[in-house]
Amino acid sequence: MNVELIVVGKTDSKEVNSLVEEYKGRIGFYTRFGISVIPDVKNTRSMSEPQQKRAEGEAILKLL
Repeated sequence: MNVELIVVGKTDSKEVNSLVEEYKGRIGFYTRFGISVIPDVKNTRSMSEPQQKRAEGEAILKLL
């Protein structure tokens, strides 16, 4: 079984990165684990919240 973590946008938080790396090390013992980072949606100021969610959803579906 493969486990893939799909993330929208990169994070600058050291705490979040540390937790993801710890989880990656733990689960990597049992199965393959990968991380896919989808870039943030561009021009979000001109988009409503539902439009942003739709654009992010479409990017996730393209990855799948």
